[in-house]
Order: sequence, then C-alpha cells, then structure tokens
Amino acid sequence: MSNEQKCDAIVLSAKDYRDYDKLLTIFSADFGKQNVILKGCKRPKAKQRFAGQPFFFGEFLVVKGKGYDVVTQVSPKNSFMNLTTDYDAYLDACSALKAIDKSCLSQASERPFLLLLTYLTVLEKHLDKTNLLISKFYIELLNMLGYGINAEVCFSCGKIILGDAYFDIRQNSIVCTDCRNYDSIYMKAEIINLFKIFKSHKFLELLQIDINDSDLKSLKGILSGAVDRIYT
Repeated sequence: MSNEQKCDAIVLSAKDYRDYDKLLTIFSADFGKQNVILKGCKRPKAKQRFAGQPFFFGEFLVVKGKGYDVVTQVSPKNSFMNLTTDYDAYLDACSALKAIDKSCLSQASERPFLLLLTYLTVLEKHLDKTNLLISKFYIELLNMLGYGINAEVCFSCGKIILGDAYFDIRQNSIVCTDCRNYDSIYMKAEIINLFKIFKSHKFLELLQIDINDSDLKSLKGILSGAVDRIYT
C-alpha cells in the first residue's frame, strides 16, 4: 500500500499488544483484511480506546509501519454496542466476524464487507431475530465463497427435491433419500423450503415472514456446520 491509506472498516478482532497498544484485525471493502496497531488505546484517557473492540465500525487512517501498519486516526460510525446486551445475538455476531476473518484475505472485498455491515446493522435493531439473521448471513456468505447450497435438486443424482431430504455433511450439500450417507442429516420439507425463501429474500424482507423458530434453529445448525467445515 502507499504510506497512508484511509478506509471504512469493521474491527474483526482485538488483542492486547505491548503495554498500552492493541493489535486489531480490521476489514474493509477497499483493502480486505488487515492487521494494524492501535497505539495507546489501553490508557484510561485514550481518545481512541473505543476503536479497540470487535464490531467497531469507523473510518481508519492507517500509515505504513516497520512491522505492523499503524492506525493514526479513527472517526467512529457505529460501535454496535447494543449487540452486547443480548447473549445469543452477541454469540451469533461473533460467529459472523470469525467466519469473515477466516474467509477473506488482504484484497478488495466489497461484497462480503457490505454483507457483514448489513447483517450487523439489522441485527442491532432486531436482537430477537438472531437465528433468522445469522442464517441469512451464512447463506449469503456461502454463495459468495462458491459453496452455495442448492435446495432444488439432489447434489449427487440431480433429481428434483419435492419433499423431505438430507444434508450430506461430507459434500456440504442437500441430497435425496436415495443418495444419503449414514451420517447425513435429515431435513424435513419445511426446512428445505426455508433455503429457497432465504435465498430469494433480503434481510429486511425476511423479518416480515412468520417462520417457525424450531425450523430456524435447525436451519441455523446446518448452515453453521457448513461454514465451519469449509475451514477444517
């Protein structure tokens, strides 16, 4: 990069570094994922201490350092502090940060950045919809990474799926009854239909749909496992 860069970024993680500094992993549309030092932010009266927390979203001014690049200025846009008031929503949001951290490298990443920002923005205002929103996030992220799940036809034989089916954890795909393995996860027709609904509706549109919470938890579990298995 040039000696100085400015970008809107979200803090994915923050670790203590030396006595008063923190090592941040920030994520932006322009530069992807970066490790940067936020100097002096652990001092009691530090002006930039608010930027040393996961979820923080702001404009970062970063300069080239001898080792890590260094944050010299931060302008806050949203700290998403409301996410810390609900335990389940907080855990799901942390999972979203972790998934982005694992999947995105140091390159322009506009689509996943906008996905993460949209997810956090909607979740902060709808903490009671955490299962729904993280499921939508996972589906969109899988699509962006090239691991989109087809709920229309069996991944193995191509037969149209009309009712119940199975999730093949080895292939991260939906398969018909004839193609299932012994460790495949049963999926009733209602959950198959949720895949189709989530793919065709935006975050805010999904909030208007009445969805059975038990089915949502099942969908979330399948999608969470699918994302985790990409990196194992």
